[in-house]
Amino acid sequence: MSLPFWLLAGGCAAVGVLIAGWRQSTAGTSPRHWPTVIGLGGLMAALLAVGVASGTPIRHVVQVSAAGLALLLAGFRSPIGRAAALPVLTVWLGVMAAIWLHLLGIASMVRGRFTTTEIALTIAVGAACAVGLVGGPRPTAGLSTGRRFAVAVAFAAAQLLALWASMQPAVAMR
Repeated sequence: MSLPFWLLAGGCAAVGVLIAGWRQSTAGTSPRHWPTVIGLGGLMAALLAVGVASGTPIRHVVQVSAAGLALLLAGFRSPIGRAAALPVLTVWLGVMAAIWLHLLGIASMVRGRFTTTEIALTIAVGAACAVGLVGGPRPTAGLSTGRRFAVAVAFAAAQLLALWASMQPAVAMR
């Protein structure tokens, strides 16, 4: 992938980290875990379906590895689940935006041809990310800003590393 793609992915990861660390009043509210679980589950299902449709299932298993761990944390209502999910969701929403810009002929941060099925799945991925993000930061009570930042940074790095690894020759066409 091109440098602009990696700048976009890194910028989206940074946005996810900032959202995770954003302190907002939680008085009288409780964290909603369902948008995170639905968003990550939908993201994973759609990306794995792209892997089947494109004949590259191993590549897509690698790509969803960070989302899978974040889904486990969120699904078991871990206090760090939401912080883990936010950078994963923002990275994938940014990647889908890059694909849509490519398909519309506006920007070429990504290359390649996309089948109708793959295009439909990019919409599903984007929608899943949007659902996952609607829950807002709403941190779990007692989880410090520093801890949310640390978890979000770790998952941002894991997602970017998974994307990079999925593009390596040993994995990319599998």
